[in-house]
This record gives sequence, C-alpha cells and structure tokens, in this order.
Amino acid sequence: MRLPDDIPASAAPRARRVLVADDNSDITLTLSVLLASMGFEVHCASDGLEALAIAKRLSPDLLFLDIGMPGMDGWEVCRRVRVLQGDAPAIIAITGYGQDDDRARSLQAGFDAHVTKPLQHEALVGLVSRLSGAREPRAAPTLRVIAQAFRDALAATRGVLQVLQRDAALHRVDPEAVEGMSRQLDALEQSLEDLVDPARPARRDGDALTTR
Repeated sequence: MRLPDDIPASAAPRARRVLVADDNSDITLTLSVLLASMGFEVHCASDGLEALAIAKRLSPDLLFLDIGMPGMDGWEVCRRVRVLQGDAPAIIAITGYGQDDDRARSLQAGFDAHVTKPLQHEALVGLVSRLSGAREPRAAPTLRVIAQAFRDALAATRGVLQVLQRDAALHRVDPEAVEGMSRQLDALEQSLEDLVDPARPARRDGDALTTR
C-alpha cells in the first residue's frame, strides 16, 4: 500500500515557533526564509542531537526534520520529541527517502507528514497552513439561504411527481399514491414558508403557493 506524501493531522495546534533541522544548509536556508515570511519564529539545527536539544529547550509547535541527519536520524528525533511533548507539535519529515517503507517508517515514528526533496514551495505553504493552524470558520448559512435550497429540492421533487402522474401507467405506479405524495409536498412547502416567515398569512386550500 502506498502512503500519501502528507499524513494529515487535523488536531495540530497553531504553530508560532518552528524548528528546522537539516545538515544541508541550502534546505535550512530555504525553509527558514519561507517560514519567516509566513510569520513564524524560526530556529535551526544541523544535526539530530542539536535538533533534540533545541526541541527540549524551546518546545516548538512545528518541526521540520531531515531523516538522514548525522548524530541522530530524524526518525529517532521524532520518537524522542513525541515522548517529551506527546501529540502537541506537528512534525514533518523532509527527506530524499521516498519509498513506501520510508513513508511507513515515518508514520510509525510519529511524523504528521513525509515530504520528499526537492521541496515544492506551494505544496509546503499549504501543508504548513494545514498543520500549523485552523482556518477561520465560514459563516453559517442564514435561514433564508437554507430555505431556498429546500425550495429548489422540493421543486425538483415536484417535477419528478409530475412525470409520474403523466406516465403512471408506463411506470406502473398507483396514480392515487402519486397524488398523495403531491399533497404531502404541498404541506412541506407550506410548512417551510411558515418557518421562514411566521407572520405570513396561512395559505387556504386551493390558493397558489408564492415563494420568495
């Protein structure tokens, strides 16, 4: 089974302090500039032991760990950070190891995501945004918006009933049953309008229903 490049972490906290650990200075610089531009406080390490020491001291909210670091590999650093901080930090593997068993090993070590080099700018921005903080919730739809969606669904249902009424024999359906469903639909429409506008005069039998 092939694991995805990124393993989502829906409960990851909003990150402000970030640790970037990689023995490749170009990677460290690239990530540092990117993360700083996104408003994060960035700290760097060039090997696994230094990364673990910084993690113990600062308790970063987000970590980027190279897997093949000297001193201690990224998998071991991740395992130890999980022991120290639990599930609190979001931890991302950045590595040239892209085989399925590498991804599985990252998952087992406690990584939230496994990203292969070369790093893609847009993908990284999206990943960091997802792992480091929740988006602002969208405003809930108003009652009138919900009611209009309900009206649209009822109108579509009425169209189906009209076809059944017209071709009852062809579809082998009981015309009286279809008529009963149509009356139920009328009642639903009336109940919907009463809900949206309680002050609206009740419709009398035989009156046309006016929607807004």
